[in-house]
Amino acid sequence: MLSKPDPSWAGRTGHVHKAVAEDFPDLCNHQVYACGNPAMVKAASTAFVTSHQLSDEEFYADPFVASGNQLAQINV
Repeated sequence: MLSKPDPSWAGRTGHVHKAVAEDFPDLCNHQVYACGNPAMVKAASTAFVTSHQLSDEEFYADPFVASGNQLAQINV
């Protein structure tokens, strides 16, 4: 999945968590492991827990922050 695809790209586009939500509308028997941009991780957590029956305890995350920056507290 790509957010900003090249014009020749023929695959899916958009945010990864939205594709997961389309393909798996019920995540009650799943675990999710998300890593990457903190905003994406937060959006995935919110969507999966509030709208796709994922237990809060089954969402694991590693939000990436730039090297050298002070780590910010993120609650996912």
